[in-house]
Amino acid sequence: TEPDEESIRQCRPRLEELIRLAEPRVVVAVGKLAYDHLQPGYKHSTDVRGAKVIHITHPAAILRANVAGQGLMVQRCVVQIQDALEEVFGAGN
Repeated sequence: TEPDEESIRQCRPRLEELIRLAEPRVVVAVGKLAYDHLQPGYKHSTDVRGAKVIHITHPAAILRANVAGQGLMVQRCVVQIQDALEEVFGAGN
């Protein structure tokens, strides 16, 4: 089940603190809900605190897909992560 708004509100300060402390160069939001709440008001932005943010399909959504599509969905996630890493760190890393 998806978290309710109150749970999200309570967890947000901790998430922001972790991002501030870790200073990541790439943040992977797993699922649309995570992506939408990671960047409220900036749903089309590609960074949070200077980190590139990418959105990949949630594993539960992949499992609900037909078997033929599951492999393609996983491969798409891998490519999205690889592309983001290449953009941030340069090709070959």
